[in-house]
Amino acid sequence: MTPPIESLIFDLLRNLFQKTGTPLNIQLTPDTPLTGSRGILDSLMFVQFLTELEKTIQCRIQDTSYTLLSIQLINSNEAIFKNIQSCCDYIVNILEESNS
Repeated sequence: MTPPIESLIFDLLRNLFQKTGTPLNIQLTPDTPLTGSRGILDSLMFVQFLTELEKTIQCRIQDTSYTLLSIQLINSNEAIFKNIQSCCDYIVNILEESNS
């Protein structure tokens, strides 16, 4: 796991919960579920999270045309955003691909 990516996701999630006035009643860990029946994000918060995450990645790779909505994401059947760890792994792959 790449700690800076994990920290970035933790910060994005905390900021999102703060902006929406929704209490975050759990400790964020790599295993924290993001989506699904036990996920901490409802559908609206998930879209907001994706938007903020996409902006952050675009800044990191300096490509404003990059989008998270890709065939890989669509075909993932929610596996990419199952939990914070799987989300981190996905972002690390994106950043590695952009550097090659």
